[in-house]
Amino acid sequence: MDTKLDQRKPGWPYMSGYRFERISTDGAYTTYVLPGYGGSGCAVMKCAEIIPGIDISYDTLDCDSCFQKASAPLGYIQINYCRKGSYEVVMNDNQICFLSEGDLCMTLPEKNRITASRVPSGRYEGLTIIIETKVAQKELDKHFSFADINLENLKQKLFSDKNIFFLRSRSEINHIFYEVDKAEESLKNNYLPLKIVELLVLLDNRMFEKEDFIPQFSRTVVERTRRCYSFLVKNPTLKTTSKSLAEKYNLAETSLRECFKNIYGQPMGAFKKNLRIKYAASLLEQNPLMQISDAAAMCGYENQSKFASAFKAIMGSSPALYRSKFCNDKIDDESD
Repeated sequence: MDTKLDQRKPGWPYMSGYRFERISTDGAYTTYVLPGYGGSGCAVMKCAEIIPGIDISYDTLDCDSCFQKASAPLGYIQINYCRKGSYEVVMNDNQICFLSEGDLCMTLPEKNRITASRVPSGRYEGLTIIIETKVAQKELDKHFSFADINLENLKQKLFSDKNIFFLRSRSEINHIFYEVDKAEESLKNNYLPLKIVELLVLLDNRMFEKEDFIPQFSRTVVERTRRCYSFLVKNPTLKTTSKSLAEKYNLAETSLRECFKNIYGQPMGAFKKNLRIKYAASLLEQNPLMQISDAAAMCGYENQSKFASAFKAIMGSSPALYRSKFCNDKIDDESD
């Protein structure tokens, strides 16, 4: 562990309540590695200072969960943005939310309502903005007064009746974080701070409506949706509809479809299509002499042209080329 953490480091003292596998510093970045729950993988948080009082963390979670009950210091705002995967959060009222690709989560950590969290797919990539309000306000007033940002007023507006909320993916927010991603190596100029200022102005000026917020789900809905997911994985070629699956698992169809997309990051129809095509790919790998039309039929495609188009969109090449490449690679491996 870095012995100089009594000095100001990116992400510190905000991260001080957590247990780490290791901490290291390299140039502008301090990297925190948190152990996965039960020894399953780890979470890597690569933190850098944007301006005094505002830090950014590039997060990669390769684990089922890295949740720790840690007390955060007072006076912070935390903003999480999901780049890839999904992140499950269990609230103290047993309601469950999912942060999916493009979604935003904002919290006042000292009033934490989160009692557990997990990574449904086993991998999550995201960005975290950590704002120490008193320190950041001085810098914003000094260098970005034109934006007229008052962090205390922003807190009152955003957290007047809650201390955590989840915003659905929005194009303007996605664009800001796309630019933030590109600016990772530009810590020494003003571009990255400007993008964070732009985000704060957007959040301050936006009048949020009910439909902007990500829904919360009961534990029953989540568990039944997971059972539906397991059923689909075990039966990739079975023709089903969301209505029949909802009836099978005693859920409202809209609840099943919405919960499924939130957990697994894509609509159920797209997920089933991916399953069928990947199953077809495995058939072509295991049976080099199989007719492509037979593989298509086994996966529910009566039209071979539509099958070929779907296969190429998902696997990156036509069924014939895919099988040819796989067989050639296999021959090369065996000859070695």
